[in-house]
Amino acid sequence: MCKFSESYLDMGCHVGADNTFVCRQWIPGAQEAWLFGDFNSWNKYQFPLKKLTHGKWEVTLKPDEKTGKCR
Repeated sequence: MCKFSESYLDMGCHVGADNTFVCRQWIPGAQEAWLFGDFNSWNKYQFPLKKLTHGKWEVTLKPDEKTGKCR
């Protein structure tokens, strides 16, 4: 139970010390998934999530090349 209660440390959206953005979601029934929003002008297909094991999905975005900031 303790490990389950700490899943927020790995799942969800996080920004690393180097401004890399990582989003991990549990979507067990999904065949495909994408991350989109204002930050990429709602381009639905620009950032597909990669299917991991046990229904987990992940996408990693590197910092903006020009500014070094998180997208």
